[in-house]
Amino acid sequence: MDGYPGYHKVAGVTLVGCWAHARRKYDEALKASPETKGQSDTAAGQELAYCNALFVIERDLKDATPEERYAVRQGRSLPGLDAYSK
Repeated sequence: MDGYPGYHKVAGVTLVGCWAHARRKYDEALKASPETKGQSDTAAGQELAYCNALFVIERDLKDATPEERYAVRQGRSLPGLDAYSK
């Protein structure tokens, strides 16, 4: 979520975060980290990899129907989201 206060006025919905905003923060963290440390070994590097994988899946689904998107997200995105949340 980008912090827009209007989102809090909508009743009966669950607010979720925006992957583009989350990805940007991980990218910024990597850019600020010392270059001598392996970026993929950092928490930010691992989280950025999760975000990038989700973005690839979404690009693959750009022409899919809502039903196809749902099925593919359950099969491809959900395992990554489960790993991300651990």
